[in-house]
Amino acid sequence: MKKNAFLNLLILFAILFGNAFCGRNSVPPGRKNKEILPGFYLVKSPASDDRPGTVFRVDKREKASYRVKTLDIQPSDANISIPSKENQKELNIGTLLDFIALKSSNIDLTSSNSFKNKKTYTFNLNNTKIYRLDDTQVSEHWEKLKEIVIKNEEIMDIKKNRYFIIREAVSATEIQIGKVKENVGSDSLIAKIDKIVDANIGVSWASIKKTELNISAKTPLFVFYKPQEIIFVKQAAGGLSYKLVDLSTESERMFYESHEGN
Repeated sequence: MKKNAFLNLLILFAILFGNAFCGRNSVPPGRKNKEILPGFYLVKSPASDDRPGTVFRVDKREKASYRVKTLDIQPSDANISIPSKENQKELNIGTLLDFIALKSSNIDLTSSNSFKNKKTYTFNLNNTKIYRLDDTQVSEHWEKLKEIVIKNEEIMDIKKNRYFIIREAVSATEIQIGKVKENVGSDSLIAKIDKIVDANIGVSWASIKKTELNISAKTPLFVFYKPQEIIFVKQAAGGLSYKLVDLSTESERMFYESHEGN
């Protein structure tokens, strides 16, 4: 009896030790990977210059965005490391194609819904930096910012446009995008993407399975950016003042719709 009890104790100890050792770096059951850089949006293309200080307007009627001007400000920068478990981003296919320098107009769209439906992709970035405009930098260029918007509104209707400024941006020299094949789904679309990918230097499939795309460059490419909205406030004494606010639910929807691929 003592021998059996001793063996049972050894087995129990082995199970407990094994679970502790093997599960040390595992994700607890039910826990999912988190979103990468919440509040940040995927740039239209890695080759774009959507850096901090860029001002653009969104036409509420057309649901389209237009660059107004980029302020002459040098943002601060710092190397960052994004946790591997923070790699999810929800996009539609059109936005993804724009990002990898594939314009939707180059592809025969048999179903617009397939381009509008959002799917969750994974992003892994290497040699990553974040660029920021701090509040002091913005306040020092506040008059210039107001001048840009007011001048633009001399030919635009303020009631039909909303203005945004990029406050932060993240760059990388290597970008890996996962879950491409399972989200695209269509073999014919994959075949068309193949041809365009082959024509783009620096863009390639990670393997013959075509589940992941790799983008690499010698110089850093902007990947994600975070905007703030420029709000116009009427003064009691007349005139307008301005303030910067994070995107509301409405402005976020408007902003996303104006930037997504279609």
